[in-house]
Amino acid sequence: MLGYALERASFARDATRRVLLQPGRPTRIPFETTFVARQCEAGSRLLVLLDVNMNPAAQVNYGMGRDVSAESVSDANPPLQIEYHNDSNIVVPIGQ
Repeated sequence: MLGYALERASFARDATRRVLLQPGRPTRIPFETTFVARQCEAGSRLLVLLDVNMNPAAQVNYGMGRDVSAESVSDANPPLQIEYHNDSNIVVPIGQ
């Protein structure tokens, strides 16, 4: 693993102000991670895994705008749907 980031999408742009995602509206979510220096062979490929953290120990944000710890599954409507579009991109800085 070269890097790891775990962030809330609603706080991705500004950690002091929550901005809820709008259902059905494409949204760009900026995130950064610290990469580990590693020399790769020419022609190597990178695999980027983007996922939703739904493990039993995770606090789930149902998007109601209240404190996340006060939300419950009954608040979840509509269900979460994530789509990656062909204009999505990930920038990987490569330096010497």
